[in-house]
Amino acid sequence: MTRTYTRFELAENQLTSAIGLFVTGRDRFSVITLAGAADVLLSRLVMNQGQENFTQRLGKQDAERNTPVALAAHGKAINDLLFINQLKHMDDGDDGFIELDPEECALRR
Repeated sequence: MTRTYTRFELAENQLTSAIGLFVTGRDRFSVITLAGAADVLLSRLVMNQGQENFTQRLGKQDAERNTPVALAAHGKAINDLLFINQLKHMDDGDDGFIELDPEECALRR
């Protein structure tokens, strides 16, 4: 049966699943991916309410320290640090391997 879901419900489900996997010591790759997907939805919902999300706050702090960095660059740096995009995407020229510590990345998320 088809049902309509809010983006908040989707993010909540993703986070609930990520937390469940994390606390039971299971699939860290899915923990990272699910938490990253929930972050995208929640960040947009925060912005839609006229509030500042985490990436925007970092950008504001950099601007206050006279080291402005584009918001997209902040977002990419966070995703790269946590291997979020590398776990979800494969770019042309990638060799099919990712070197990471999934336990450390899941803890950072």
